[in-house]
Amino acid sequence: MLMLFLTFAAVEAQSSDYSFTRIKTSEGVVHKTSEGVVHSILKDRRGFMWFGTQGGLNRYDGYNIKVYNKKNTNGGISHNQVISIIEDKEDILWVGTLEGLNKFNMKKETFTVFHNTGKDVSYAGNNISALCNYNDSLLLAGTFGYMYMFNKNSGVFNIIKHEGSTAPVYIHSFLKLTDGNILVASENGLFLFDVESQTVTSKKNQYDLRHFVGKSFHSVVYLSEEEVIAGFNSGYYLINFRANSFSFVDLSKKINEKDISGKT
Repeated sequence: MLMLFLTFAAVEAQSSDYSFTRIKTSEGVVHKTSEGVVHSILKDRRGFMWFGTQGGLNRYDGYNIKVYNKKNTNGGISHNQVISIIEDKEDILWVGTLEGLNKFNMKKETFTVFHNTGKDVSYAGNNISALCNYNDSLLLAGTFGYMYMFNKNSGVFNIIKHEGSTAPVYIHSFLKLTDGNILVASENGLFLFDVESQTVTSKKNQYDLRHFVGKSFHSVVYLSEEEVIAGFNSGYYLINFRANSFSFVDLSKKINEKDISGKT
């Protein structure tokens, strides 16, 4: 049985009841270290669900789970621990692992591996913890170290500069905003990737994120056209950039075990 425990930004619901469904697989436990750990989830254009786990990339078609790991792909994928997944316009999955970026051709079921080989890159520079489609030929790649722009055509990673003394590290997720700029949720703050200057900053026009520097954020999503939700360790922030306002909701005081139900 594959247990799905997710890190996500929760929103207060009208009902206090939360329900979860466990997905069973006829193949048994995917990997002895994958049980209970799902890092990322994606629904592709064809309707398949993809799960990045400790034990590989998992595809769920509504009935069965197919597993792609180093053993059953003849070493095709760079590492079994899959942290991030996105799909591009060419129906290619880009899979971030603990040791490199993988291009997965879903039709041929083949992997092409890319490693960050820059002179100043440490081990953390190949821990691809977050991905974002920037344009048709470029991806934003967040790592345990810094942020990089990856060129899909050349296979080259270029580090992204930052303003100020604090740079985002251990990047968890990205959110592309309506104006093209990109929010960055990281272990040490919420930042903005400014597309005009091609730098990471905590202050740009209506985006004043200085209050959030030093705090650990795991996810950031849109709530409405004007508000975003930024998932924090014990709750979430509601942020309205137009009004230059924010509020914090402490979930540790709002959810009890008796409010959570489940089925298998």
